[in-house]
Amino acid sequence: MLKRSRGKEIAPPPDKPLYIDGAYRAIRGASMSQFLSVEEWVGSSRRWEYGEGHLSIQYAIEIDVDEQSGSDGAPAPEIRIRLTDFPIRPLSLLAGERLDVPGGVEGWYGNDAPTLDPLQVRVISVRPPDTVGLRIDGLYRWKASARHSERFVFAGDVAVSPLSTRVHDAADAGRFLRQAFGDLWREAVTEHDDGEFVMEGAKQPERRLAFKRSYHPALPTLA
Repeated sequence: MLKRSRGKEIAPPPDKPLYIDGAYRAIRGASMSQFLSVEEWVGSSRRWEYGEGHLSIQYAIEIDVDEQSGSDGAPAPEIRIRLTDFPIRPLSLLAGERLDVPGGVEGWYGNDAPTLDPLQVRVISVRPPDTVGLRIDGLYRWKASARHSERFVFAGDVAVSPLSTRVHDAADAGRFLRQAFGDLWREAVTEHDDGEFVMEGAKQPERRLAFKRSYHPALPTLA
């Protein structure tokens, strides 16, 4: 847990799982997407490189606070996590452990608002197939000259979507998922064909057509 900025222990109640701007807030919901990215931009070659050596698992967490979320300066927290040290453990096995890794997480208070830094994300509970309990701790400052950082804490349930990916060759999807999670996880999910993704403006011809796949349930129960 992050060091307290003003000596106060933060424990959000279930009906107000978000602590922000010095007060507990109710929210309209929280969600997390899971994506296997199969390419990355390589500056030295100035092109997108594909396949093994360029894979990452990406989690994106969004907290919908109220009808003002999305407006400039309004609370609409977003946290992004990127993992590349494969194989990694699936969410179903991470209760009580951190989801993020140092250097692999970033977050924001909202649109045109402060960053959350430092930031920690811990899995508190898992309820298959599509819910996890998360504890997120961060600090933020509205002004760099501020004497104290403000505390950001979220402790509540998050709806998790099925893991998805887009690949150049449909046969690559299963192979890349095994590299990311191992054989046991791949055998515990069902692959869904979600059609094609067309990006006509892509400069690299191989990026203009991709095959979309998703894997259900999002949180496989492993023995």
